[in-house]
Amino acid sequence: MKPHSDTLTTADGRTALRMERRLTHPPAKVWSAITDPAHIGQWFPSGVTEVTAPRVLAYRWHPEGTVRWELGQGTGHGPRLI
Repeated sequence: MKPHSDTLTTADGRTALRMERRLTHPPAKVWSAITDPAHIGQWFPSGVTEVTAPRVLAYRWHPEGTVRWELGQGTGHGPRLI
């Protein structure tokens, strides 16, 4: 299985980039990296629009988009980051 997969789609005049990564870190460490304000504030402007801990986190992307992180079921070596 590939360590990553990217797809670009367009629907209703909006483009979406879906990036999937196979990670080796434990799910708790990955979730902390994308949800802990001490980590997020260093790399991403926040504006949280959706949280379903410890699985989904979405942010506003200025001016009208969204960035959505999802931890999916992995293959035994860690979660998929979608």
